[in-house]
Formats: sequence, structure tokens, C-alpha cells
Amino acid sequence: MEDKYAALSSISVTGKQVSEIGSVTGGVASSVESTFSLNLARPDFYRIEWREAAQTAYNAGAVWSTGAGHFVLSGRKVTQYPERGLALGVGGVHSRDVAKTVPTIFFHDTMDKMLGWLTHLKNPARQPDERIDTEDCYVVAADGLAGKTVVWITKRNFLMKQFRTTTGGDLQAKVSQAVSVIGDESLKAILERSGKAVTSEAIRKLRAEMEESGRVAAQSRTSFTQTCQSIVVNKAVKTEEFEATLPPGVATPPAKQPEPPHFGIERPAALASLAAHFQKRIKHLHHEHLRESLPQAPQRHVARPRRQGQPRR
Repeated sequence: MEDKYAALSSISVTGKQVSEIGSVTGGVASSVESTFSLNLARPDFYRIEWREAAQTAYNAGAVWSTGAGHFVLSGRKVTQYPERGLALGVGGVHSRDVAKTVPTIFFHDTMDKMLGWLTHLKNPARQPDERIDTEDCYVVAADGLAGKTVVWITKRNFLMKQFRTTTGGDLQAKVSQAVSVIGDESLKAILERSGKAVTSEAIRKLRAEMEESGRVAAQSRTSFTQTCQSIVVNKAVKTEEFEATLPPGVATPPAKQPEPPHFGIERPAALASLAAHFQKRIKHLHHEHLRESLPQAPQRHVARPRRQGQPRR
């Protein structure tokens, strides 16, 4: 499947996502349906938009790049990020993974610690074939980082038709395991990016908060199902097609130092897996800042001595 996406020059997808949230002890689950659209092209152009029917914190949003910056729209606020990986990671949280699922494969970010959901899949097993809309599909189930993942792959062109991830009562153990491998240096980086004082007590408290968020999330059972209803590949695209549709009165900000992303407690497993990734990104930005701030010595042309018999230039 990855090879098929790697061979594409562009892909446009429209679809829907159904989110169901209930309790591990049973009862009636609540359901929210949303629509989404993806427009992706080489080398680094994308526009991902989503909108939910219910008036929630995730009501609508977008992630996009026209080749001049990476932006995320959440509510009425637009934030710029230094690279695609961070923008799609933040957008993935706000969109309940819509901004990550297909873009990760198309842009071949499968080895990225933040975006690479394919990398985390273990114990894959083929399930009985199914028909989604008008497409006959292979079905593969596997264990993901935070629960069970099922992928429907079209037999016609070997592209992803549907994706479902389900988390349940075993999430607490998965989060605790993920948090236990995070070093203090990574936690320090998170505190620094958040503008908080870095102390031993602050590190201990942050680690405890991560584990507590896993305990809270483990009391609920969630299921997110993305269905790609329309898929168009390799069409000619223009740069303006990647401009996001912004609410009235909201404009794309000028380039500036990006603000630290906020991931909330609703995705503790994702937050835990991001810590080491943040440390690497922060060091990279810090080194780039130092390199650009150092004075550059003027380059001088030094004439080399001419060997005997060598023609004069």
C-alpha cells in the first residue's frame, strides 16, 4: 500500500468520520459524525479540512501549506509551525487523526515518531474481505499504540478505503508503559516549550499528570472510523488550491516564531509518544538559531600560485 501512495503525484479525498465514545462498563455511546477533505501533492503541498455536525471543541479546522509555511486553524486561531510534521501532528489531534492517517502514507512519514501510525502496528492479521460503498476491499486488523486498528484496502487500486481505531480499558497500561520510557530530558523539553520552570518537582508532576490522563481515558471506550468516499489521484493542481477556507475575519498570520502546540489530555498515548520527538525538534531549532545568529566572515578570494608552464587564466 505504501508503494502505491509513493507513486502518486497528488491525491484528493473527500469522506466522513464517525466518532463513538462510551464507557468500558457499557451503556449508550455518543456518536459524532464529521466530513473531511484532503488535497495532497508533491513535494510539500497540502490542505486538510474537517467539520463536525455537533457544536464541539473540534467543530471545524484545517491544516495547510502552499509551500510558504505550515499552518493549523483551530477555532478562530491560526498558528504557524516550522515544518509539516508538527503541523500534521497538531492537526491530527484536533481532527481525531484525519490530518494524519492518509497524509502520513502519502508523504512517507511512516517512520516519524509522531505521525507514523503504520510503524506502531503489531500482530497484523487478515480478516474476511468486505465491500465498502462500491469497492471490494481486503481487511487487515492489528494492534496499534493505543488500541485496535482495522484497515480496509481497495482491491482495485490498493489504496486505503476505510480506517478504524478503537481504544478501551487496556489503554491505561499502554500509556503507563509509554510514559515509563520517557527520560527526564524529554520532560524538561516539554516544560521549556510550555514556558514553565524546570524543576525536579515539575518533572515529577508532569509525569504523574501523563499517567493520570491515561487512567481517566481508560474509563472510556472510543472508536474513530474514517471512510474515504471519493478518491481522485494524479490530477493537475494549482498552488491556490491549497489555501484553506478561513472563517470571516480570520487571516493567515505573517511568518513568526511558532507557539508550542497544545495536545490536551484526551490523547495521552499520543502525548507520551511525542515527548522524545519534541526534544529532537527543539534541539534542531536551537542549533539553527545559533548558526544564523553567528556573524559570517566575509569570503576572500586567495590567488593560488601558478605552476611553471601552467597557462595564465
